[in-house]
Amino acid sequence: MGFDVMGAPRPTTVPLSAADLAGLVELGRPVMSPDGSHVATVHTGPETVELVTTRLDGEPVERRLVVHDIGSEPCWSPAGDVALVADVDANGAILTGPDAAGTVTVRLPDDLGRVRMLASGPVGMLVVANRGGRCRLWIVEVPGGAARLVDTAVDVLNVTATPDPAKVVAVTDDDRLVLLDVGSGLVERVLCEGASRPTSRDRTLEVSPDGSRVLFSLGGIEHGHRPAVVPLTGGPAHVLLPDEAGTVLAADWAADDAVVAQVFTNTRSSLVRVPLQGSSPGEAQPLGDMETGQPRFSYGRRRGRIVSVDGRCDAAPDLYVWNGSRRRRVSDANPWVRDRHTAPVSEVAWDSDGTTITGLLVEPERTGPGPMVVNLHGGPHYHWSAGWLGSWMDWAQLLAARGMAVFLPNPRGSTGRGWAYAHAVRGSLGDLPLRDVLSGVDAMVDRGVADPTALGVGGWSYGGYLTAWAIARSNRFAAAVVGAGISDYYSFIGSSPMGPVWEGFVPDARFPDRAGFDAISPVTHLSGTRTPTLIVHGDKDRKVPSHQALTLHRALRAAGVPAELTMFADEGHVLRTRNARVALLNDTIEWFASRLTGSRNVVAANTFGGVSVP
Repeated sequence: MGFDVMGAPRPTTVPLSAADLAGLVELGRPVMSPDGSHVATVHTGPETVELVTTRLDGEPVERRLVVHDIGSEPCWSPAGDVALVADVDANGAILTGPDAAGTVTVRLPDDLGRVRMLASGPVGMLVVANRGGRCRLWIVEVPGGAARLVDTAVDVLNVTATPDPAKVVAVTDDDRLVLLDVGSGLVERVLCEGASRPTSRDRTLEVSPDGSRVLFSLGGIEHGHRPAVVPLTGGPAHVLLPDEAGTVLAADWAADDAVVAQVFTNTRSSLVRVPLQGSSPGEAQPLGDMETGQPRFSYGRRRGRIVSVDGRCDAAPDLYVWNGSRRRRVSDANPWVRDRHTAPVSEVAWDSDGTTITGLLVEPERTGPGPMVVNLHGGPHYHWSAGWLGSWMDWAQLLAARGMAVFLPNPRGSTGRGWAYAHAVRGSLGDLPLRDVLSGVDAMVDRGVADPTALGVGGWSYGGYLTAWAIARSNRFAAAVVGAGISDYYSFIGSSPMGPVWEGFVPDARFPDRAGFDAISPVTHLSGTRTPTLIVHGDKDRKVPSHQALTLHRALRAAGVPAELTMFADEGHVLRTRNARVALLNDTIEWFASRLTGSRNVVAANTFGGVSVP
């Protein structure tokens, strides 16, 4: 598929640096205006978050607004003239966005709480906010600011408007899709049991243009999350795409009788149109490929226009407008990386116990086998995707620029292969995916890519856990980097807000009994470990508390394993500051290069303020 690219990448020998990736600006999901003339996106940099609206007609024109404590994706106002996000200022919570005259600010009530979701309604903004452990629904007038609490007996987790101003469709905390009367707060009709709760990657909920049906995410432990349609008047829910089609990342109504969906399969995304009626109902019709593994598209029904955030192996993600088979780039978020050299990326496949596993391989320019780092993704229900492979926690292109091949497997537990594939790790969170990873390493050695004596492994979050598990169960690796990983599962379950969810990955164990959790804890299996390990963690991490890093560091040292710990002050699970990101990336390069290539002082480790623990 062709691209119209402003300032196309040119051949260069300048390698990517830690500073390049530390400053990378990430673009969130684009949200088209009702008339299709503008798109709103959130641009997140290392220290700054901006709401950006872009005019799509003619030469792109941007309006920008710096926000501080963003609590929602952008949402266009009921009049369709301004994109709003939840933020805070010196006086409390607000809805704010840039418009032609400057900035729109709508003050929110002091007792509203922290905003989680926004939707546009016919009489105001629908605001879902969390306060005191409850998620409540408010209706806020824009621009006036008058606010009314919808007094419901159930918590509202997600909401969308209907043509009737007195009714909304909501996902409740008891996992039901309901039609809700906003006057009385009563559930008028249960549309479906087992609706999916909104997550950072799946917030599908929208009423069709004619108001007759609801597009939502049907969820459940046995089936995963799959887009479905149900009549607003009640009736059976119809799942749009079969599980074997891949993982649906996002879906929008294209018309009253069709849906556009972004589907991820193996290592690639594509957009498809799914008709609900006619001669081929439910048959996915391809619209084009995307090079992103995040839900990053919006469909404008008024003009039939598609906007997406896309990258390539040689171009960081930017905003594109589709015009049939061609795309026009309308943003320039990271111009400094356009002249950096990047290595080619290919999809690879191998067999693991009779199951075909896929992943990506980034190969530097070299002859014959050489050092290779296995980069493990977070999740576990996530994936590596073809496209741009570089950020503070995606190290592929950075390491390839230093002569190391980088292998990015999507083992069982990953998305993109159906729910049975992802669900397979429940009860085998470490051993099963590690078996797939090691089989892939064997394949890369057999294919002449990797030197078996110069293998590294590393990752962030779940990738950090699987790295710690890998060095506890195997001595094939000469170096490891554990980023924000779980090391003692029992203490993690008891201290993390994610504990209840992660307890579900160990179905035969019950907190507070230790045995089942100790069985999958890296720190209980380190007696034979020899892999030199760098541990990196934010000291304010709430998702994976920093005591996990301290425990692993002490356990490795007690086992006689060379181990170093860098704790980043005032950083959470996501490293926000440029200095911390530069330090992490430089330390990672140095750790792998010195142990896999024999090249020391490749960069100055700890250049910017990570605190090393002896």
